[in-house]
Amino acid sequence: YLAVAGIDQTVKIFDRHGQKKNEINLPGKCVAMDWDKDGDILAVLADKSSSIYLWDANTNKTSQLDSGMRDQMSFILWSKVGSLLAVGTGKGNLLIYNQQTSRKIPVLGKHTKRITCGCWSSQNLLALGSEDKTVTVSNHEGDTIRQTTVRAEPGDIQFSVMKTDERATVRAEP
Repeated sequence: YLAVAGIDQTVKIFDRHGQKKNEINLPGKCVAMDWDKDGDILAVLADKSSSIYLWDANTNKTSQLDSGMRDQMSFILWSKVGSLLAVGTGKGNLLIYNQQTSRKIPVLGKHTKRITCGCWSSQNLLALGSEDKTVTVSNHEGDTIRQTTVRAEPGDIQFSVMKTDERATVRAEP
């Protein structure tokens, strides 16, 4: 599937043949969107809304999840290995939503300014960058494991994948 956000406050979803499958009408412009690890669920944030819009490819239906956040949401990202959704806000707050259990974990004050970027590691660690010129690394519950200050506002964050040295795993037998 391909999701396209337009200036008309809609997200249009197309299949691999270019046929429009669905259209999500939003109360404001699309702020951010992301597909889950399997490409089954599209999560969408809209300006002027505290809801997270979830489109399910299997049912072709859209549902709204109340974030419970009072400030404007600015960032959204699904985990690469699980059913966790991270949502950041304009005031630096964080929500971690577990799609399987429907559990919402609000983390107030993760940052002091807008969360602008982030990424999940293959171990379900969440790195977030903010306009407050800090980078945090948190576990899947939202607990801060590391925090560091950077010289400028981070624009993007990526975890690297370390290649293991195969020679180190080979043991010589006498």
